[in-house]
Amino acid sequence: MAAQRCGWCGTGNGPTLTNCTSCGSPLPPPSAPDPGPPPPPPPRALPGRYTRKQILGGFGVAWGVIFGGIGGMLAVIFTAVAFVFPPMLFGALFGGMFFLIGATVVSVSIYSGLGRIRPLRSGTAVVAEIVRVSNGADASSGTVAYTFAVGEQIYGGTLTTADPRLASAAPGHHLHVVYLPGDPTQNSVWPPALPADLL
Repeated sequence: MAAQRCGWCGTGNGPTLTNCTSCGSPLPPPSAPDPGPPPPPPPRALPGRYTRKQILGGFGVAWGVIFGGIGGMLAVIFTAVAFVFPPMLFGALFGGMFFLIGATVVSVSIYSGLGRIRPLRSGTAVVAEIVRVSNGADASSGTVAYTFAVGEQIYGGTLTTADPRLASAAPGHHLHVVYLPGDPTQNSVWPPALPADLL
């Protein structure tokens, strides 16, 4: 990386410095790498494995199925026993509550996964600027925060991922984002990057 020249005093500075060593003035950020080719026009095809992982791969689906399955079995067992011993009907209600909690968790997880896929399939493409990058607790993942403009409004998003394509991301760099025109708060990085909990 080439040395940066201070715009105020003309002194050459190292490539990683943020302030001039001579006058202390802020240096311009390093030039950002090209974000790559833009996304294809919608509707975009997504790999089946990626889609399945987004919809069914989260912890919510697994825990929901476990809770719902246990609750359903308890409800059936206690209902059958309640024919002989009526106070067991309370156990059936308890099992039914577990079943409803599990079903709700599964539904919310699937809806959340579909919400991450919708912008990728049919969203409008825009170039976003990375505003913050932070490393994850295990150093193999990190969080990238970005902003983009739609008309006069600024929107943003974050992605926590272990995707190696984003390992060198830095504030000021650009990346492609796709968003739903009716609701730009629903957006995603393009090309798709799996969240860290699904890798």
